[in-house]
Amino acid sequence: MKVKEIPAAAMPAELLGMKLEPEKSAELIKGDKRPFIEQIGLFSMRRDDLLQATLQAARFTKEARTDQQRFRDSLAGQVSSSTPQVLRMGGQLVYMSAGQKQSLVVWFKDRTMFVLAIRDEFPQPRALLRSALEIKA
Repeated sequence: MKVKEIPAAAMPAELLGMKLEPEKSAELIKGDKRPFIEQIGLFSMRRDDLLQATLQAARFTKEARTDQQRFRDSLAGQVSSSTPQVLRMGGQLVYMSAGQKQSLVVWFKDRTMFVLAIRDEFPQPRALLRSALEIKA
């Protein structure tokens, strides 16, 4: 099965006043036959042409065990080079870790995994995360 791109219309128009712009995720999926992933999307958020954050979404097939904590823990651990800290934010379980000059947050809604990367210099990382957590899967 070929992986398809998540359409921009499936995402909110903006988060925290920043327009969610679709990026070329076709290169991520071109010719790729990833088991368990049926759709993927990459979106950027900029202020004054400066990249502030990116949001990646991956929708898994029904065969993926996204309801199992072990499956989720494993995926979240692969996103970062450090062991993520597991927190609950607004009733949602999130995996937070630090990347190179950025914070990484992973969470799951139904069969969709979200990865939010936020610049360390961004002044409202928690507010942006809260806004992103409201996205429907």
